[in-house]
Order: sequence, then structure tokens, then C-alpha cells
Amino acid sequence: MKVKRLLFWAFISTALGAASVFLFSCSKESPPVPAVASFSPTHALPGETITVTGTNLLGGGTPGTTNYSFKINGIAANIQQASTATELKFTVPSGSSTGKITLEKTSDGSVIYTSADDLEILLDIPRTGLIAFYPFNGNANDVSGNNLNGTLGAGIAAPVLGTDRFGKSNQTYNFDGADDYITMGNPAKLQINDAITVSAWIRVENFKIKAQPFLSKLYYNAQQYPFRIGLNIAQDIYAFNGTPHFSFEYFSGNSRMSNQINNDAPLGQNTWTHFVLVLDHGNTKFYKNGALINNSGYGGDIFSYGTQLGDLIVGYGEVTGLSGPFSYFNGSVDDIAIYNRLLTADEAMQLYQQTVSKY
Repeated sequence: MKVKRLLFWAFISTALGAASVFLFSCSKESPPVPAVASFSPTHALPGETITVTGTNLLGGGTPGTTNYSFKINGIAANIQQASTATELKFTVPSGSSTGKITLEKTSDGSVIYTSADDLEILLDIPRTGLIAFYPFNGNANDVSGNNLNGTLGAGIAAPVLGTDRFGKSNQTYNFDGADDYITMGNPAKLQINDAITVSAWIRVENFKIKAQPFLSKLYYNAQQYPFRIGLNIAQDIYAFNGTPHFSFEYFSGNSRMSNQINNDAPLGQNTWTHFVLVLDHGNTKFYKNGALINNSGYGGDIFSYGTQLGDLIVGYGEVTGLSGPFSYFNGSVDDIAIYNRLLTADEAMQLYQQTVSKY
């Protein structure tokens, strides 16, 4: 232990008039060195809290004024006032990236602790205008805050949980192509008829001769006449000249608007592919894996029947524009996000790069 010795000379007169000299020595110990035992969680978004456990975590200081600082990949974190000597909390700083957590002495920057594992900084999706977000992490719940939870098909019509693009089990839904589906119902927030953005990851297992809608919304009038996508959101998979590719269509009034996107948009079998479809009063933009591959104009607004619309369906859709038949999707669908606004190119890339749905 390092000890600083302070010497004091004291002259004390005795009753005999003689002067005696006494040497007093007092010690001042250095602050105790912190020892880190663990941190949790091991992944977080900027702004979220990390809890560190150990001993002497304040290093002789007080909460928020410790003699030591925590950094994530070199960026200093803000220590919260509620910290104690055995449990310290800090906020993940904005701009931080995945990397080691270090504990450094503020006086000279010397590192006294480096975590064995990385703290993974997650990448979020755009949140403004988000209506529904289905990461399918063990269930079909909406985690946007609007609670527009999905319901699995009954019995054998229920898709099964599978492995997602991150290699995580039970974090996507797999559809058998025969009868599997998920319904999100027809709540008011899903009755959109102007600006809309739809995003999802898909992995096709088997291609069919006819379309395989994996996201659709239907409308039935008094004669039970179905419109394909009534409201607007459809993304289908067609085999165009033998090459599977994306296609979408919607109704504007009684006119069907469709587009088969084959340029630079082939789909590989058993390969995860991300798409973003942006529709604005008949103008559409289509992004594949973050890149814009189609920009078209149709001149027709999305036709909406409000409360008369059918449910938002994942896993099947009507494919003729008349009274059927329905076609079921064979493959996996994950991370469906629906917005009531037009996302930008940067936001489409952000959706492609997001990792917030990994856990």
C-alpha cells in the first residue's frame, strides 16, 4: 500500500525551560482500487443502462464523481448517481460501438480493467411513425408500443418458430406453404390509405408456379368479393421468366396497380432477403437489402375501405384479383415493420442493418 508521510516539527517548551523536538508522522492511504466482477446485460442500445457489480467501484469517490471512469470502445460512459461501491450503473453513450468495457483511472488514463467479452451495441430501427413491429422473438407480439399483436392460425394452420438470420433459434416464423398464417386483425392503426412503408425479412424455401403472397390485406364487400390487398400492402414472389423475383400490387378504386420487380431483384432459395416498400399516392420505391432497385409511379391513391377491410395477414393472400384462390407462402418471415409515413433511403438502410431484433 502506498503511504504518504507528512512530517511535522513541533517545539514544545517543558517546565524546565528546555526545548524538545518531537517528530509526528501521519498516514494518508490512496483510494481503494475497484475490482469488476460482471456486467449486464451484454447487449444494449445507446441510452440504455448497464449494471456493473464488484468491489470498491467508486474508487474512494462518491456516486457520479468516482476517481475512475468506464468507457465502451474508448467512449466515456455517464455514471449514474444511484451507484454504490458494489453496484455501479452507467448509460451507454451515443455514438458508441460494440467493443470492450474498460475501467480507467481518471488522473492518468491508466487501464485497470478490460472486459473479457464485448458489450454489443445494438442498432435500432426508425421509430417515428412506427405502427407495428413484429420481431417474432418467440411469439407474434407487436413491440412498437401499440400492442397490435398477431394471432397464429388454429391447429395445423399455425406456423412454427424457426432460426433467424442471426442464427438464433425460435426467433422467426416458418410457414409450410399449405395452410399456415398469422393474422393481425383490422385495428384502426392498420387502416392506412395514403403514405405507408412496409419492411420485412424473408427466406423462401420452395418456389411455386403461382404467386406466394407473404403479406396481404383483403377486402370483402357485401357479395364477398375479395380485393387483393384492398388497403394496399402486398409483397408477392413470382417466377418471372423462370427467375423468382418480388412483385406487389394494390387497388386504387376498382383498378389494380401492380409491378413485377425483376431487375436486380432475383430471389435465392433458402437465402434471407430484406425488402422495404414505400408507397406514396401511387408512387412506389422498392429497396432490396438496403439498395433502391425500383422507383415507379402509378398515379392512383391506395383505395381504403376503413373498417370494412379484412385482416392483415402474414403467410397467404388471394392471387387472381377475383374470388380466389388463395396461395400460401413457403418459407420464413421475420422483423415485419409497418409505418404510416414514407421512409427515406437512409432509413431503409437502417432497417436493413438493424440488430435490435437479435435478442
